[in-house]
Amino acid sequence: MTSVKTNKKGFTLVELVVVIAILAILAAIAIPVVNSIINTASKNGALSNAQTIELAVKEAQADIAAKNTEVYDGTTSKQTAAGKSHTLPSAKTGHNTMTIFDVAVAKGIEDAFDRVTYNSNDYYPYWDQDAGKCVFIATISGTKKTIEGENAPTNVVQLGTGTATATSKYGVSETVTIESLAAPSSAPSST
Repeated sequence: MTSVKTNKKGFTLVELVVVIAILAILAAIAIPVVNSIINTASKNGALSNAQTIELAVKEAQADIAAKNTEVYDGTTSKQTAAGKSHTLPSAKTGHNTMTIFDVAVAKGIEDAFDRVTYNSNDYYPYWDQDAGKCVFIATISGTKKTIEGENAPTNVVQLGTGTATATSKYGVSETVTIESLAAPSSAPSST
């Protein structure tokens, strides 16, 4: 009598369906978690960029007030993120024309002005004139909101567009002057 040998060299259909079902369950759990981590990282990146911009602006304002030409001497050329050469203005003589772009190039922080996508909304850097700080703002359903979910301040100046120009890879404003970002004076007027 001859015996029939069965040679099992594969998986049954049931085994394959079970593995696919397990993978689908794991993906259903993992995808929202990964999306949440990516969103949190985008928000934290924007908050870090806002602090970097704020510090750079305040340092430039201090250099202008002290007429410190250590960074802004009127002769130093730096390369922009777009690969162009850019001469920085003098803190002594060019103080009223020094722009946010000059500061971004001097500090090497042009990329901090790029737009940030958080929860499917594009946020752009603005300067809050009243608080003297940088905030990232998006228009959501017709309402301006900060990246922290609060209503945006009303007295703001946009610092970047997130769209490359001929001189700025990240769309840093070349028209907003550092002088215009000075906080309103709280000193009493003498009458």
